[in-house]
Amino acid sequence: MQKHLLVTISDDPSALYGCRFVADFLGPSPDLTLTLFYVAPQPKAAFDAPDFISLEHLELNAPKADATGRKALTKAGAYLRSKGFEPEHLRTRLAVRQISRAQDIITEGHRGLYDAVVLGRRGLSSLERMVDSSVTQAAMELDTDFPLWFCRNPDPGRRDVLLCVDGSDACYTAADHVGFMLKDLDDHSVCLFRVQTPRPACPDCTDTVFAKAGRILEDNGVPASRITSRTVDSAKPAEAILAETKAGNFAVTAMGRTGAGRGLLRKLFMGSKSMDVLHDLAGAVQWVCR
Repeated sequence: MQKHLLVTISDDPSALYGCRFVADFLGPSPDLTLTLFYVAPQPKAAFDAPDFISLEHLELNAPKADATGRKALTKAGAYLRSKGFEPEHLRTRLAVRQISRAQDIITEGHRGLYDAVVLGRRGLSSLERMVDSSVTQAAMELDTDFPLWFCRNPDPGRRDVLLCVDGSDACYTAADHVGFMLKDLDDHSVCLFRVQTPRPACPDCTDTVFAKAGRILEDNGVPASRITSRTVDSAKPAEAILAETKAGNFAVTAMGRTGAGRGLLRKLFMGSKSMDVLHDLAGAVQWVCR
């Protein structure tokens, strides 16, 4: 089945974190298409320009308005081609900012029906700023129905996925996404990981949760031989996840956005200390699913 990712590009051509991760972790494939997406700032006084017609018109003329964006997209495309990606599997899209960079990324994610949106330095910082606004926070909670990949300078060469499960619907969505992305990647395995807190929402269902998540992975084509499981006891789920990611040298930490009860992931975009997972994750990429 074809996979299509939206990879956001910053205006720093040396910081191709999303591209570097995709090239290292997934690699080129005839089943993978990447759309490289750059959001350019609106030209000053655009609405006063004599030839201005509409925002759509402005977007069509964006290459003239932002040479920096064109350069960044060209650099990203050249890097991916050097890693074996065929030109026909690479697309570029330059859009002029309409609301905010973060909201425009989310809008494009919906418009293009992508399997995931890959965020590097610029996309990550923009989405972090979104958390500070109640309006945009609501948009994140209600309207983002695709996975987000947060790439903050990931270490090359890391393998495998730590899939955090807590029995919530969102964690099973994450399992489905992990299975979809990894089914043809035989060099990556999946570790189902559960943090058992002192007052868990479901104290006796660890085996059930692991079994259901495992079935979802297998239904997507990940064989049982590539699936393991692990449970740890901790009153601090974020710290436990970070420690496990580091200890296992995982390339990806995957999780659902809304956890069971007062779980970790429900708080991820709500300003709690659980944001430490995003802020403090070092060397690995975070996949977040709703």
